Amino acid sequence: MEDQTEENQQYENLPIHRTELNDHTENNLTEQNQSLNVTEETISFTKPKPTILHRKFKPTSIIQFPKRPSKLLIAILVIIVLLLAICAGATCWFCGRKMPTSSLTQSNSKSNSSKTNAVSSTPTPLCSVDYSQVPKMSDFAVKADQLCDEIYPKISQKLGNVNPLEKIQLVFVKSQLNPGQTSGNIISLDSNWYAQHPDDLGSIAHEITHVVQSYPTNVSWITEGMADYIRYWAGYQTSWSYPHCGAGSLSYTSGYWCAATFLRFIEKTYDPNIVPELNSALDNNNYNDSLFVSYTGKDLSQLWAECIMQDCAGGSP
Repeated sequence: MEDQTEENQQYENLPIHRTELNDHTENNLTEQNQSLNVTEETISFTKPKPTILHRKFKPTSIIQFPKRPSKLLIAILVIIVLLLAICAGATCWFCGRKMPTSSLTQSNSKSNSSKTNAVSSTPTPLCSVDYSQVPKMSDFAVKADQLCDEIYPKISQKLGNVNPLEKIQLVFVKSQLNPGQTSGNIISLDSNWYAQHPDDLGSIAHEITHVVQSYPTNVSWITEGMADYIRYWAGYQTSWSYPHCGAGSLSYTSGYWCAATFLRFIEKTYDPNIVPELNSALDNNNYNDSLFVSYTGKDLSQLWAECIMQDCAGGSP
């Protein structure tokens, strides 16, 4: 009985022991869990956060101005604006010269009313043509006008002209004694002659030369000889007008093509400036035959005797 009683007591104690064991185990598990939780929280709290690197880019090619412009900068900008405003209507040292409108108008009027005396800056001549009397000459008249515009300044330069160029007017008439006649700055042209000889532009060059000459005192053989000299110099020759001495012009004193041949001979042999020198002497009204001695070292008779033996062959002694 006692043995059974002890055994029963042991069985009775078993649940208690199991309970205590379970409580103990549960307490241990709880402590372990708390320990684990603390560890995880600690790990989670102390886990390093990823670092994000931001690379700052500062462009070097861009000029950074201060947020508020300085007084010096404002003053510079104001000065630039004022200078630009002044330059728009007057004179500015960095933008060049602008002529006032009144001065420009005055300059243009002066250039139109008077032509320069310098040969190197000879202005374009003012040639006009009138063919109202003979409308059928309209085509040739236009051609003659173009020739005048082209050759007029060249003739003036070749002669060393220092006089202002005159306005030339070409007038085609129905009929006249000579192919061309010049009075002042008006050249009359025979329409019948040019209708039959449309290639005779040289005679127009001859008459234009007379406009350039306009000498106060006329020395006929030089005046006409120089006009034909220019005609041939410009390249206008015909079967009846070319540098020679013969029938119709036997001596330099006859003028025209024989005198032109004589001047060409002197130019080639003795004085390359003989033509502009004679033009200047006649223009200044101080010509005399002795000038040929100054220009060439020989007088007219000696020069002519030499020319007859050479370029002026066929001329009279």
